Amino acid sequence: MKKVMILVSFSLSGCIGDDILSDRIEAQLRLLNPIDTLALGDSYQFELAYFNMTGVEENLQEMTWSSSATEIISIDQQGIALARREGRSILTVAGTTIDGSMVATEWELVVGKSTILSGSARKGKLTSTSSYLLTGDFQLSESTVGVALAFSDNYSASSALPGLYLYLSNNPNSIDSAFEIGKVEIFEGMHHYEIKEVKINDYAYLIYYCKPFQVKVGEGTFDN
Repeated sequence: MKKVMILVSFSLSGCIGDDILSDRIEAQLRLLNPIDTLALGDSYQFELAYFNMTGVEENLQEMTWSSSATEIISIDQQGIALARREGRSILTVAGTTIDGSMVATEWELVVGKSTILSGSARKGKLTSTSSYLLTGDFQLSESTVGVALAFSDNYSASSALPGLYLYLSNNPNSIDSAFEIGKVEIFEGMHHYEIKEVKINDYAYLIYYCKPFQVKVGEGTFDN
């Protein structure tokens, strides 16, 4: 009986993090399909999503789209922009949340000779949020089935944890509504995951999570 108690105590300490984290974050209205330049005479349908203070996507009660220079770019209330002449304009979207709060975002769009998509890759770094090793660079890029998540040769993670899992999330402190990539089985060096039915701007963070004891081990934040 004494041996059992010692083993259980050791196992429970194997995934204990350093801090108790709050799930609340800053709400965000995010552009999901950005472009840098829209070709003269072309139209483009923008897509946005609102994520509340726990990183969960919610529908807005209403949204209003506007352009600072309608003679250059006009935009209707369905988010369809039309390039009328060469130049640049600030596009703004404002909306009302379920609880009545106002949210907004804006970005600059250029009208040119051809449509230029924003970068199709997002880069970032891993950071440990516990006493366990987690470090390295990663890149998320578009693929034919969804996205590819690639880790560089400087990737290193502790192999001492039982049930370490990797997630894509919109809240660095929670895996509620997160996308589970799978159990971590590679702990050193270059490797990658093919992730189906996920778009490149759907999520804002990577989370390494000790699933058996429900404790966060580390995170990945994007530089772009």
